[in-house]
Amino acid sequence: MPVHRFRDVRDVPPPPAEDPHAPAFLDRVFDLWAFARSAVVAPLHPPGVQRFESIEAADAAREAAIFARMRSRRSEP
Repeated sequence: MPVHRFRDVRDVPPPPAEDPHAPAFLDRVFDLWAFARSAVVAPLHPPGVQRFESIEAADAAREAAIFARMRSRRSEP
């Protein structure tokens, strides 16, 4: 796909017109929604400050959070 550069926004051509009631348009919207859901990654840790008794406890919590995220991503369709 070629990359086009424009000096000004006025030089950019308008997007192609699509019929929002066409089935192909709706399929494209649903595909974009599915992509957006798959691209969003939940935060690894809950917001806020977490305190740990040692570096080992912090490492164990981080590793558990990573494994939990991997399991949840694997179970998604």
